[in-house]
Amino acid sequence: MKKVVCFVLCLILACGSIFAIAACDKKDPIEPIKIVYLGDSIAEGLAGPSPLTERENYAYYALLGRCNEYVYYNRSVSGHRTGDLLELIRREDADAYMTITHIKEADIIHISILGNDILLSGFQQMLIEAADDRYDKIETILPRSRKNIANIVDRLKELNPDAVIVFQTVYNPADPDSALMNSDPKTLQTLAGMGIHEDGYRALAGKVVSRLNSVLWDYLKEHPGAFYISDVYKVFDEVYTNSREEGFRLIANDGIHPSNEGHALAALVNQELFESLGLAIARDKFVSNYKKIRMDQIERLFADSVDYKSVRKQIKKAKTYEEVSELYFGAIRGKMPKYI
Repeated sequence: MKKVVCFVLCLILACGSIFAIAACDKKDPIEPIKIVYLGDSIAEGLAGPSPLTERENYAYYALLGRCNEYVYYNRSVSGHRTGDLLELIRREDADAYMTITHIKEADIIHISILGNDILLSGFQQMLIEAADDRYDKIETILPRSRKNIANIVDRLKELNPDAVIVFQTVYNPADPDSALMNSDPKTLQTLAGMGIHEDGYRALAGKVVSRLNSVLWDYLKEHPGAFYISDVYKVFDEVYTNSREEGFRLIANDGIHPSNEGHALAALVNQELFESLGLAIARDKFVSNYKKIRMDQIERLFADSVDYKSVRKQIKKAKTYEEVSELYFGAIRGKMPKYI
């Protein structure tokens, strides 16, 4: 009887050891990457995406978040300048937005800022001065912007030294037909008197915007590795150079914010950076998730105005993100969505 009891006890101990080993050997599920978006109206996605009810399907922050299967939080605020962002992240959490908590827990902190530093500070005057190769107005602003960016980086690293920080460059929105360039006829008259006409507007604005973006590039030269730059300016400019029509479509009707197509391209620019840093889902999965979003939209919003079944089939067969975008936006261009 004692032998039987001993045998049973040994068997129980052996099984327990096996279960314990199995439990220890079982891998914990990989936690999804957490990204926090900070910045202005471009990042917030409230101006540009149309209709606004489709913000989570059009804005670049949502496309990156959903297609990569990130946990994502957007704490951007329309109208914010660099000083406003600095003030925001210097506060402690005092509401349900939990901005500081999310920053502390983030794997990626993505920032779109700087644009309002010039847009709300005499941009038209900057254009006039740039036509004469003078930059007095913008140079009264950039020192403060540089200081704010430096303090923003320091504060973010204080809150979360392990996070990858990404700044997105400001794109050039100028076009002879854009609302931005036509908002002040007096400025256009002054430029005409200086020999600057429609065909020179974009290059002129490019001088000003490039000077603004130098705030990021110069900081990075002085502090290598402090953050990464997603160069949306460069990619948008390449599209515009190749085709003014396609470049014009990247900007919303207000002449300032990215359109739905602009947001889709901005998402791709950031995605390529994230992939290079090993912070993105596999590209085929990313594209697959993107297809689902666009196939849902084409049926839900445009079933009455396009052959959505045909477009869905084409999207399903598409191999790349770019092809999906081309199929979707090409099909809906000029069509009114069904507001639900």
